Amino acid sequence: MRRGRLARWRSGGRHGRGYLEVARNFGAGLRGASVRLTFEPARPAPAPRLFELDRLNTRPRGENEAEIRLRCASAFLGRGVSVCRVLGRYKLFVDGLDYGLGPHLLLDGYWEMWTTEAIARAVKPGMTVVDVGANLGYFTLLMADLVGAGGRVHAFEPNPQIATLLARSVSMPSRPRSTIRSSKVPGWASMGRCLDAYC
Repeated sequence: MRRGRLARWRSGGRHGRGYLEVARNFGAGLRGASVRLTFEPARPAPAPRLFELDRLNTRPRGENEAEIRLRCASAFLGRGVSVCRVLGRYKLFVDGLDYGLGPHLLLDGYWEMWTTEAIARAVKPGMTVVDVGANLGYFTLLMADLVGAGGRVHAFEPNPQIATLLARSVSMPSRPRSTIRSSKVPGWASMGRCLDAYC
């Protein structure tokens, strides 16, 4: 008897790939049909590496923007708040009602790349820096990573709703390991030491 294949389907998803093959013996009619289903589980995806900040000063802007977009991810948390990954490194809480900065952070993962690059060139380890009008904390987190464990970042945001999101972002476990102090109102007299840079 001659054996022939009638159909073969292939399906793939994040859980794995499945194959369905239907064959029959041409001499036996429908009674000779056979079905074979196979499934291959998906291999776990490798953990994404963090975007390396030294690339901001060594590679073309377009390449950095493209790589950061690939690492961008966001999730809606409810009550108008989302969390997103910015610069391929940091988790940042974003106001969902903001139509200026929010969409750029949620969809692209960066804001004003030319300013980001300038800060990456100017801020050095061990510095004390101030972010006045810190907004959600995008530049605050970047500067905190750049100053390192020996540096300090003072972030001031006058808008109480945005200051709350800033405080949540700088208290995340994934934030850079440096001293970050966020305030809702400026407290210049309480800093008590010389500043190296401000934003």
